[in-house]
Amino acid sequence: MPYWRFAQILRFLRFTDNEVAKDNDDRLCKVRSVRDYFNEKFQNNYTPAEYSISLDESLMKYTGRMSNKQYNPSKRARFGVKFYKLCESKLGYCIKFKIYTGQDLDRNANVSASENVTMFMSIVLAGYGHTLFLDNWYSLPSLFHKVQSIKVNAIGTVRCNRKNMPKQLAAAKLKRSNVISRSCNGILVAK
Repeated sequence: MPYWRFAQILRFLRFTDNEVAKDNDDRLCKVRSVRDYFNEKFQNNYTPAEYSISLDESLMKYTGRMSNKQYNPSKRARFGVKFYKLCESKLGYCIKFKIYTGQDLDRNANVSASENVTMFMSIVLAGYGHTLFLDNWYSLPSLFHKVQSIKVNAIGTVRCNRKNMPKQLAAAKLKRSNVISRSCNGILVAK
């Protein structure tokens, strides 16, 4: 396709009528229908394996002007749009994604942002007995209880200073090949 044709298509490409999408609180109002369509198709066209699902964030490079553009100096593309992605690791298949806009309209103020994201993303796995792998930003004992209640298993690294973590684990000094563990209400923590 020649550049002029691409520029012409891009100039007139719209997903929502501007008169209808005047919601100032929703930064994704013009592309929300497209995002929802892709999420529905991703979930309907593939059944993920039981032990290979992970939740993490990624940064898609973007250098233009946008109110929800993120800066992360540790990433290769330092400026971009932040996505939360639920993916299967065997094929790298994206099961569900969420675009971070700086604020969440569906956010519950009583729980942390990581709990909100995890519960929103893992609801598609509810009842199937899948195992979800998380990194230390998402892992919380209270989150593991919630995920367990919707019949999703979770495994993840966790920070010792998190709320409701056993204090003995943080203070324990272990020698090589030693293990200490604690369990409560179906949750096991090991160091």
